[in-house]
Amino acid sequence: MVGTKPVLQLALDVPVADMQAASPLPFGKSCIEGVCWYEIDKSANDQNLPSVVFSQQGATIRAENVINISSVVNEQYGQSVQNLKFTLRGLPDNSSHEKNIDFIYGIINELIAQGWRHYYYPSSPRIPGSEAIKLSGGETVFGEHVRSHPWFDPSIKMSLDQWLSYPSVYEWHFYQHGVYLTLEVMRSDSEKDPKKNGNYLVSLAVQNESDFWHGHFEEKDMARWVTLLPGLLDRYHAKRAASEAKARANGIKIDETYQDPPIKALGQ
Repeated sequence: MVGTKPVLQLALDVPVADMQAASPLPFGKSCIEGVCWYEIDKSANDQNLPSVVFSQQGATIRAENVINISSVVNEQYGQSVQNLKFTLRGLPDNSSHEKNIDFIYGIINELIAQGWRHYYYPSSPRIPGSEAIKLSGGETVFGEHVRSHPWFDPSIKMSLDQWLSYPSVYEWHFYQHGVYLTLEVMRSDSEKDPKKNGNYLVSLAVQNESDFWHGHFEEKDMARWVTLLPGLLDRYHAKRAASEAKARANGIKIDETYQDPPIKALGQ
């Protein structure tokens, strides 16, 4: 019998105990040396897969048919939720690449409609997707790997040829109201017809400011991230400026309207 699908109301910066207590489904927990994983894991065949409603100071996501919900808590930095990841049930295995592309860009369009904005990593050149045709390849810009490649401009849909020529992990980055969001897609091509069909794993990951910037430092420096961040940003911006200068010299336009979002910990 099909029952009522559970709905989880989730947010960042709340005590983990509160997240557990409010959830209609139990979170499993495992810890190693002060790092704890909280997880709900469901079968993709479950007829009553949960929905997630994420809300954080005006930043919202509604995700349907979620097969996995997880959060990693480093107890050295407290007992609050600093990150969440939602893995979605996608299309059936061996669906066409084209159908999966449509499915994924449907998610992207919903995120844009909910106010999520394209986030350029501060070390990446601000080259919009409309200029991507002037670049060769989809992994690098002028020979350097970048986290925010023009092919992943959420406002422009990748062609099938671009899609299949890229390696098997795709990432789109967004930002809204102090929350950093990554849409991650993992592609596994069909053995029988790899150019036509494949299997896809789609997830949405959100992070608060401190968790996002922690990932830019080695473990020994994470506790001092606020002190060290200005110097890191200077290095990132110098790298961006150099890449953008090369782009302009090659007739590639830069999205001059884009400004990095404020960082509250720096008083911005």
